[in-house]
Amino acid sequence: MTLSRESPTALFEKAWNLYESIALGNHMSHREIYTILTGRLQQLHGSGGYSMLDLGCGDARFLEPCFSASRPASYHGVDLSEPALELARKRMAHLARTDWSRQDLLEHLRQGRAAYDVIFSGYALHHLATPAKREVMLCAARGLRPGGRLLLVDVIRRQGQSREAYIAAYLDRIRNAWSGLTPEMVSEACAHVAAFDFPETFEELDAMASQGGFQPGILHAEFGPHALMEFTPDPTRLHPR
Repeated sequence: MTLSRESPTALFEKAWNLYESIALGNHMSHREIYTILTGRLQQLHGSGGYSMLDLGCGDARFLEPCFSASRPASYHGVDLSEPALELARKRMAHLARTDWSRQDLLEHLRQGRAAYDVIFSGYALHHLATPAKREVMLCAARGLRPGGRLLLVDVIRRQGQSREAYIAAYLDRIRNAWSGLTPEMVSEACAHVAAFDFPETFEELDAMASQGGFQPGILHAEFGPHALMEFTPDPTRLHPR
């Protein structure tokens, strides 16, 4: 069966089996990064009570445990995959208020339906082209309440590193350091990164954020190319919604 003829559910299951294997091996530093994220949410909001928009939420498997220390009053998950959203709905069923949108994350931001205390995105922004990332920053600044935060978990390039050099280094990492994957999984992961990864440097993301209306960003954690970043809107430069 060719990839193009597989059902959406079959494609989702194939991709999620790969993602589960990557997560089990902690190859993208999920454990370390989301532990730090948990602490940061608690620092910002204590035991909870904030509103969160999650862009590209997937099945929310890594974010949901963060809420054990700081529980949101409302959570809105956005993703293009209905099977992923269905899993996320079940995972977040214990929250008092949840909303869901099967939608492209940038299109959702453009609509500006609500303002949030936290806008979060995990390993999604690097799939967008640079102009789209700039627009995400602009729309996110508009979509945050005063004192709100944009929190990003994503891959980044080193300063001065080209995309080509980044891809070559990441593929080498997959082939030689990612244990526990079948040869087919390694091939799939490499093909995905080569085709769909367009990471920026932190400095480039920070410049985009500044252009969009944010204060200088904070690079909270960096584990190889995997990072946790935070951006706060500049109240003197907020654009009207």
